[in-house]
Amino acid sequence: APNARDSTAHTQRPPCHHLPTSRIRVGSPFLRRDEGGADAQMEPAPRDDEAGSRHSPPHVALEGFRCSKCDTQTPTTGAKMRSCSGCLVSHYCSTICSRAAWSEHKLECKTFNDVREKALLAHLEQGISPGSAARNMKMDRDAMGDWWNNAGLVREKVVFLAWKHRHESPIISVMGASTNSVLSVDMTPRSLWDDVQRMGPDDDTENTARAFFARGDFNADLHFVTYFHFDKCASGAESAGVSMRPFEWQGRDEIHRSVYETLTADEYIAEVSRRTEAPNAVYVRLIGLRGAAQLNGQEGVLKGQDPNNLERYTVRVGGKDFSVRSENYELVQRPNLLVAEFS
Repeated sequence: APNARDSTAHTQRPPCHHLPTSRIRVGSPFLRRDEGGADAQMEPAPRDDEAGSRHSPPHVALEGFRCSKCDTQTPTTGAKMRSCSGCLVSHYCSTICSRAAWSEHKLECKTFNDVREKALLAHLEQGISPGSAARNMKMDRDAMGDWWNNAGLVREKVVFLAWKHRHESPIISVMGASTNSVLSVDMTPRSLWDDVQRMGPDDDTENTARAFFARGDFNADLHFVTYFHFDKCASGAESAGVSMRPFEWQGRDEIHRSVYETLTADEYIAEVSRRTEAPNAVYVRLIGLRGAAQLNGQEGVLKGQDPNNLERYTVRVGGKDFSVRSENYELVQRPNLLVAEFS
């Protein structure tokens, strides 16, 4: 293991993991000004979702087709998930669900349709044909849905923030150059995103979020609202979307409630990462290094004494082993997470 030049002024510290996580800011920059929509007056009939059809809103239903009434993702055998013909955003597994949902959906239907039409128009203004624009929007929506289903620690962080701040009616936004880039995760409470004097009244993102929070079946303990924005999505174009999502956090009841009160999202995700990668390892943080000062503050796993120099210890950081003195690392104080760990 390469030696990391160290300071000799430190006294020995007990053997401390800095997981690079995305930033959290209050007052997300995604809020933009644009025109919104109004209420629908008639009940549109559901219609089939087919590849290439104009059923692809970039601001809603990003998680894939899910019944807006009963929340199922799979309709009965032989049936198709059907979208509302008025907005092409809300989806239903059956006519029974679409009719049962209409009393609530009619309040948001035209808002959703206006947002979708504006997004489609933006594609057309770039010289893309109507058919290609609709396909691109569907491609991007499906790509964001696939990304979300496999988002790992980013998804954990989004859900943690949504639950921690659920009584603030927040929008949890995820933004980046692409789904494979470093992503920023932001929590914006309603006191900021719905401040008309500060932000203005007619933003598509905010109108869609307002519609979700106004739904009679919205429950802050069961649902949350997300905003995704990627500079380059599957179609190669910029894509963004708002969605209402259910809390599907397996084991959430096993997390002690004090965790949400005392830990930041970064601290929580760092510990989840440790437990996922090497739960029984000794995690340390490098300190006081001189020649390798760029390593200071980075977290790694203490592997034990350096076999080539018994006065040094081997610490693995980012897949590489470094030989350091005992005064150049400190133990990471790992937090308890589970209810059973507090007993």
